[in-house]
Amino acid sequence: KESDLAMQGMPEINAIIHGHSEQILKISKKLNVVETLTEEPYGTTDLAYSVLKVMEKNNFVVMTNHGFVSLGETMDLAGEQGLQILEKC
Repeated sequence: KESDLAMQGMPEINAIIHGHSEQILKISKKLNVVETLTEEPYGTTDLAYSVLKVMEKNNFVVMTNHGFVSLGETMDLAGEQGLQILEKC
């Protein structure tokens, strides 16, 4: 069975990092970072699907009032992307 990411046309994604940063949450709108449309309870499939709804071809998504996910071909690339967003804050 194909993963949800592959079905969304993102078969190159092999790594997902989930993190928390108050700086990123505070400034994400100013940086035009994609954010989920609703706040969902952590650890639920509702939260996961809220990310998938806004992801499209974006490899970095802020989860409203929670944290972020950074996607990449490798863990290094996903991590570097998160660090780059943090540096912009």
